[in-house]
Amino acid sequence: MGLTDWLSRFRRRPASTGERGEADAAIYLRQQGYRVLGTNLRSRRGEIDLLALTPDETMVVIVEVKAGTGSGPPPEVHVNARKQKQLVTLACGLA
Repeated sequence: MGLTDWLSRFRRRPASTGERGEADAAIYLRQQGYRVLGTNLRSRRGEIDLLALTPDETMVVIVEVKAGTGSGPPPEVHVNARKQKQLVTLACGLA
């Protein structure tokens, strides 16, 4: 194994769209005074990409990152009633 091969094992792979979106959302929320409670939170019931708490601690914010071309349906279409219920259940268990 050459030096280049050995060093390539330590290079970070390029961030996916989801990772970039989560990082951007976390930065924005922190700038607005929100407290990020966690990212990529998993339980047996599902996953939350980013969970945050409002500055006055009265609401939980759930960020779901989706990749898209921008020409499809708006993002909120992907969070139907079933998904909303799942996210609330997850947030209650993780917050």
